[in-house]
Amino acid sequence: MVKYITQRLVMAVITLIIIVFILFALLEYMPGSPFNDEKLSDDQRAVLNQKYGLNQPTCIRFKNYIVNLFKGDFGDSYVIQKNMAISEMLKTRFRISIKIGLQAMAIGVFFGLFLGIIAAIWHNTIIDPITSFLSMLGASIPSYVFGLGLMYFLGYKLHLFPILYSEKEGFQSTILPSVALSMLPIANIARFSRNEMVEVLQSEYIILAQSKGVEKWAIILKHALRNALIPILTVVAPMIVGMMLGSTVIENIFSIPGIGNLFITAIQVNDYNVIISIAFVYSVMYIGIMLLVDLLYGIIDPRIRIAGGVK
Repeated sequence: MVKYITQRLVMAVITLIIIVFILFALLEYMPGSPFNDEKLSDDQRAVLNQKYGLNQPTCIRFKNYIVNLFKGDFGDSYVIQKNMAISEMLKTRFRISIKIGLQAMAIGVFFGLFLGIIAAIWHNTIIDPITSFLSMLGASIPSYVFGLGLMYFLGYKLHLFPILYSEKEGFQSTILPSVALSMLPIANIARFSRNEMVEVLQSEYIILAQSKGVEKWAIILKHALRNALIPILTVVAPMIVGMMLGSTVIENIFSIPGIGNLFITAIQVNDYNVIISIAFVYSVMYIGIMLLVDLLYGIIDPRIRIAGGVK
């Protein structure tokens, strides 16, 4: 197990370096620069390039950036908030996006599994096509449409929740965007878990358990769901990172000062450090989640031995 984790961590670090290198190279050879203001003279641009080290050779800048990046020093913003540490910029925005994303994912996993299990148990009845239709509806309609609907009916008409995000109103103002974001996870998890559960419930060991008189819900929760969770985790894991880093459209609709808006703004104004920093954090989170999922496989199903591991 230790050997496996060490190998995966080394691979993760190498993968991160390659990702940062690709991003750095793409931004390096893109047209334009962070200092596109027409009011700036050539001499002023030269001074700014020297100040931020942009006049150094590419290989030296990349080496310095990699070293600082793994120290947690993301550098300063060139354009969005000049001379402000990017770590400070990201701190508040990540907190908001992760909070809403985790809430959305919790809603998505709970209701997605619930619908999937119900559809699998009664897959030969009218309940199955109804849940399948709801899943298809959730996957087909964009989250921002749900967001606008929730905003109008629950926020504007019924005054149950705040329409726009506000730090003062805390949790209440995160409910509508979280529910809107959760629609796609609910649909995908419900559809996938239904298919996996149907297949598991028809397997021989489940039929054997039924013939021995094991209670229905014990079979479903203790045996069938546990085995169905392995492929479901593979689907859920990437969605977790996507939810935690927010949706740009949802953030715009509900005026959420999250990471999605910052990322789009950084791309528009060529704020290189901000772009690479957000992409780096996203990569760290994604690789970390996938590593955690690999380790959970062995916990969920003892038959799986990591890296041909210990029996």
